[in-house]
Amino acid sequence: MTMGVECPKCGLLQLPGRPARPARRASQFAHALRHHRSRDRPRAVRGSDPARTRCTARVPWRGWLLLGIHIVNVLLTIVTLGVYYFWAKVRVRSYILSQTECAGDRFAYHGTGRELLLGFVKAVLLIGIPFLLLDLGIDLVTRGPVAQAQAVFFPT
Repeated sequence: MTMGVECPKCGLLQLPGRPARPARRASQFAHALRHHRSRDRPRAVRGSDPARTRCTARVPWRGWLLLGIHIVNVLLTIVTLGVYYFWAKVRVRSYILSQTECAGDRFAYHGTGRELLLGFVKAVLLIGIPFLLLDLGIDLVTRGPVAQAQAVFFPT
């Protein structure tokens, strides 16, 4: 009398509350384990590198769901004067990736709107402030005392 569940293919006995253990000899268990793993593994494409496996992407999007997300995102972006834009991008990306499937697994997007907003602020500070300073510097040089003296002594 067994108190567990036996796999009909390989004879693996699963006892309640205990990890799986083989019900037969170790060599038969190893063969069955290889059999189970080889069935779950994607097949390689003929004539290609065996290390590369076939990966066909399936995208079962529903257009009306994505349209609904887009409408809500546009309204919230308008109400918040553009601040919600980063969270809207996250919602669209996470929906699209969660609906995309490759080799039986679905993708996941782990980014947040806050991370995108902070990246945008950093880019503005890193690129925008030097351009602003250059613009102010050029205005200062063209309207400063040197430019005025040059206009007095060398009129055009």
